[in-house]
Amino acid sequence: MIPIILNFSIIFSVMFISNHLNKKIISIGIGFILGGFAQILFQIFYLKKINMTTFPTISFRHDGILKVLKIMKFTIVESFINQLSSYTNIILISFLENGSISWIYYSSRIMDIPTGILNILLNTFFRSKIDINLTNKNYCKSESFVFHGVKLCILFSLPCTVIFICLSKQIVSFLFKYKGFNNHDMKMIERSLILCSTGIISFVLTKSLNFVLHLKNKVKDSIRLLVFITIISQIMNYYFIKEFQYIGLILSMITSSYLRTLLLFCKLKKEKILKLSLNFCIFVFKVIFSSFFMYITMSFLKKNVLEIIFCSSLRKEIFEIPITITVGLLIYFFSLSIFGINFKKLFKFIL
Repeated sequence: MIPIILNFSIIFSVMFISNHLNKKIISIGIGFILGGFAQILFQIFYLKKINMTTFPTISFRHDGILKVLKIMKFTIVESFINQLSSYTNIILISFLENGSISWIYYSSRIMDIPTGILNILLNTFFRSKIDINLTNKNYCKSESFVFHGVKLCILFSLPCTVIFICLSKQIVSFLFKYKGFNNHDMKMIERSLILCSTGIISFVLTKSLNFVLHLKNKVKDSIRLLVFITIISQIMNYYFIKEFQYIGLILSMITSSYLRTLLLFCKLKKEKILKLSLNFCIFVFKVIFSSFFMYITMSFLKKNVLEIIFCSSLRKEIFEIPITITVGLLIYFFSLSIFGINFKKLFKFIL
């Protein structure tokens, strides 16, 4: 409900307030301010119903506060390193062809949809269960949760990659094909989106595995690993950007993400939290083959069926995107069931 209030406030400001401003872009900032106040009022109203609107008292000597601050100092360092790396990348891109920053920015914002949803979904499911088992030193059961979590990451990430590879042109056209973008911009964003989509699985796995390290109270190891990956990433940026321009930054980002995922796997294996078996490899191959069938189906449907049906439609992407995704996902899960993937058994552990 709260995100809906924020989005409504932004839309309201753009639609009505922008008409009275010389610089219309300022209306988006005003929308965020209005949305923030609306969220506060909305929460205070419901907090008052349950008698939770007490005025907070600040005391830095409280044991709970000291414990939170102790944990936060590592999180702050980790966030600082991530932001520093991000700003460095932006500075490097600013020296390239005009529009490079926008092409990467828009494609990365689209990528945030599947990666953000999957990270929130998986971390919400695993946080309490893995944390409880690690606290109780029930490592066998926590290992099972982490193992199934990795399988779910792969299960949901690969079809997202297939969707973006097949429908990148339609998605970019539907979202950005307006007067501010020309065909060249569309093509560059499409290329960036396709390349970024190949790293979805590593982005999701990295977040989830790093999350497990935090639950294991191995935050220092996580920071050391992040520093190492950041250094490697900046070295790759120098060579890749020089050779491939703005695409080089995406290549560097994806390569460093996969490298970080591999190192996290090794770290969790060393801590005896995660053990990969032959059954896991078989599962991965089944998911890959099912994704391949999904790709063939979506490509055939898009080129030979929907292109004929909606050829005269001005905004055919409105119909083409949901139909293609729905059919592709049906084929994907049908293929998995043929390969013998037991979904009831796979999802049973999170219930």
